[in-house]
Order: sequence, then C-alpha cells, then structure tokens
Amino acid sequence: MTWTYGHNPTASTRDGVRFLVGDTDEDEQLVQDEVIAWALTLHSDDINASAVDVARGIAAKFASEATKLQIGRVREEYTDRAAAFAARATEIETNSSVSAAGPVAPQISLSDRETAFEDTDRADTQFKLGQMDNLRTGPRSRT
Repeated sequence: MTWTYGHNPTASTRDGVRFLVGDTDEDEQLVQDEVIAWALTLHSDDINASAVDVARGIAAKFASEATKLQIGRVREEYTDRAAAFAARATEIETNSSVSAAGPVAPQISLSDRETAFEDTDRADTQFKLGQMDNLRTGPRSRT
C-alpha cells in the first residue's frame, strides 16, 4: 500500500481527490493510493464523486474507532472527525452537483420560435407576455 501526494491536483486525479478530501498531510495519511484508484475507477475518473466516496470512507473509519483517545494531555474525539469528514463529503457532493447540473435552458432558433407561434394546431402556452397586466386600472399615475 502506498500514499503519495504530488501537490498538483490539476495534473493528477489522485491529487485532486486528496485535495478535495483534505488528505494532503504526509505525516497523517488517511487513505491509500489504491483506495483512491478504486474510487476513480468506480466513478469513471470523476474526481468529485470519487472524493465523496473517499471522504465517506474516512468518516466510517473514524466512526468505527474508539470514541475518545487520550494520551497525556492530548485528547482526540474520533466522533468529531467522523462528523467532519461526513460533512465534507456532503459539501463536495453539493458543490459538484450544483456546478455540474446548473440551470439548463433549451436553445431554439428565432425561426423555430416563429414557426411554433404560427402553428395553429399547437397547444397554447400557459404563459404570455403581459399576462399579469391589470387592464381595468389603466396606466399608473405618478403622483
């Protein structure tokens, strides 16, 4: 099992996953290269989806460990770390789905739009320009 980080997420999908998850400290290795390679294969090299799986795996690892570890004055709460990585997974998932599936509007040419409006057999649209105008009140006065 190996752990490597080349500090270049743009050149390496593995580094991209490590960067998103926060596993970039060589002194505290959280997940091995082989696990990241498996996640990347599982998600067809989608860095965000792979990072979500890796972060959830790290969260599960910490969740399964003892609740607290205390050595002298240093105390670590594994439940806090598990929650932090679970939250990170959700954050990566949310950010990637927003950017990947942003608003989509069908593109139609002007001639197609005109043809659609002229088609008498076409169902009428629900929305029209000026549909909210109140014709009974007349123009607004500016007094």
